[in-house]
Amino acid sequence: MWSDFVLLCVGSALVGAFTAFAAFYRFAAADIAPRSFKPRAISLCLAGGVVGAFFGPEIAKIGRDLFEPIIYAGCYLAVAVLTFSTIGAVAFVKSPLRRAEANSQPQRPLTEIISHPNAIAAMVCAAIGYGVMILLMTSTPLAMQHDGHSFDDSAFVIQWHALAMFGPSFFTGSLIARLGPKRILLAGLGLKIACLSFGLTGDGVWYYWLALVCLGLGWNFLFVGGSALLTACHKDHERAKVQGLNDFLVAFTITVASFSSGYLHSHIGWEAVNLAMIPALLLAALALLQSLRPARAAAA
Repeated sequence: MWSDFVLLCVGSALVGAFTAFAAFYRFAAADIAPRSFKPRAISLCLAGGVVGAFFGPEIAKIGRDLFEPIIYAGCYLAVAVLTFSTIGAVAFVKSPLRRAEANSQPQRPLTEIISHPNAIAAMVCAAIGYGVMILLMTSTPLAMQHDGHSFDDSAFVIQWHALAMFGPSFFTGSLIARLGPKRILLAGLGLKIACLSFGLTGDGVWYYWLALVCLGLGWNFLFVGGSALLTACHKDHERAKVQGLNDFLVAFTITVASFSSGYLHSHIGWEAVNLAMIPALLLAALALLQSLRPARAAAA
């Protein structure tokens, strides 16, 4: 409302801090769940995003012109109201206190824990899956505008993208329990490749729709699968530092992707942005393949 860019950045930073705390809800649920239910607990926590998938873009449409001629001011007001309302959701949640004897147990060095191939695969897949998703998602409205598509078309594509991100969470945990997290991570990488293929094929609304749906599904499998795999890499009394490092790496990747998306799109274009994601996905695939080698050796 005041056209103050510094104030806008401060507000955005606070929303980022809120999001960082909210990301730990999935680990909080996993920490108090039985081991066999941990993947489902993580998955169901993210399933709440289905509500956001339906209502987020619709709220954006309403808020865009709510304070006309100052466009988008209503969207920021909606963000403030929605984030503040989560206080009511978490204020009455009760979780068991951590046991004193667990805190007193000796902890392995962090470097020892994260040097295991499973931990590397979990962190790399989650971080790259999130980073690629953010970079392509934030570039999509710019690309669609450049191709002459309307704001409503962009909102439609983002709405389905968000649904694809969170909708599978109702069954991703069950799939992980049945197939194992590594197969789900492999499927997530395959969906990311499908996203790039559709993004490079055409510039119609339905090409963007297919690309963003695959992008959302791939993010869900990589993020939930990586989080589930990580919970098996540490003991209960080691969880704080391992989970903290994991989310730091994810947040760092998101930051790099967010800062670079607009620049890359304006300087190299939508097609080149898609091609630039291939090395990152190959790195995630390499980390996942490395984690499979010890299991194969043990089976042999």
